[in-house]
Amino acid sequence: DQGNYRCVVTGDCGIETSSSAALTVRTATAVTVHPAPLDLCPGAAAVFAVNAVGENLSYRWQRNSENLENGGDISGALTDTLHIANVDSGDQGNYRCVVTGDCGIETSSSAALTVRTATAVIEHPDSLALCDGHAAVLTVSAVGENLSYRWQRNGENLDNGGGISGATSDTLEIGSVSEGNEGIYRCVVT
Repeated sequence: DQGNYRCVVTGDCGIETSSSAALTVRTATAVTVHPAPLDLCPGAAAVFAVNAVGENLSYRWQRNSENLENGGDISGALTDTLHIANVDSGDQGNYRCVVTGDCGIETSSSAALTVRTATAVIEHPDSLALCDGHAAVLTVSAVGENLSYRWQRNGENLDNGGGISGATSDTLEIGSVSEGNEGIYRCVVT
C-alpha cells in the first residue's frame, strides 16, 4: 500500500490533478527473538538477549515485572542484551524485555533464571583417636546437586578394599584400624 497517491478531478470545464501525497507504512514494533531460560551455578554470568524490529526502538529489562536498573552486577538494563555478573539466589526470577518503538510496545516472553545450590560441605568429619583393631567411621554432609564424593588420606585418593569401604560415598569406614591407617583424612565433594 506504500506509494504516492493523487486525485484526478474531472469536470465540465476541465481536468485538475491534486498534488501527490506519500503514504509510508512504518514497521510495527515486534520482538522476533525472545530470551532463553538459564540454569546456572552461583557466581556464573547470566546473559539475556532479545531481537526486535521497528523504528526508534528502546529497551527496558524487568525481573518479575519490576524494572531493572544498571548497577552492581547488572548492566545493559536499557539495551537489547542484559548482563548479570556473579549470579546468586537473589537474582532468580523471570526476566523479560519491554521494547518500545514508534509503532507500538511489545513485551518479550519471560525467561526463568534458576540459580542452583552451590556445592558446600556443611558438616566436616571429626578427628578420631582409636585403639588398634577398632572400626573407624568418618562422615561428611554436603549440599548441592548431583554430588559425588572422594575420600583421601594425606591427599591421596582412597579405594574400597583392604578393610576400607565407602571411598566414594559420604561415609568412609575402616573395619579394623592399624598404624598403617594413620593420617589426615578429608572428603572432596564435587
